Amino acid sequence: MDAAATGDPRADRLPRERARAVGRAAALLLDVFNPAAMVVTEPASVLDERYLEEIRGAATALSHVREDPERIVTPHAGPAVLPEAAATTLLSRVFRDPFSMS
Repeated sequence: MDAAATGDPRADRLPRERARAVGRAAALLLDVFNPAAMVVTEPASVLDERYLEEIRGAATALSHVREDPERIVTPHAGPAVLPEAAATTLLSRVFRDPFSMS
């Protein structure tokens, strides 16, 4: 990501291609579930808005039900989303019943 951020076109190509692949998958999910919002956690899109735009572009180009790319968003946690999501599953027992833990 650092090389892509400095403008290296070779380093930029991989996250762009990956973002378009995520966008294609997002289009399928949009067509099946038609959610009000879709949160994507693809690492490059969390770090750089350009890759989120690639995801949105691919998704809206291929989706049959969605023409509003703004509904595809990144999480508010930013780059910490994956560790936070992992911690949530580990702590789910505590969240379910905090007083049963002894």
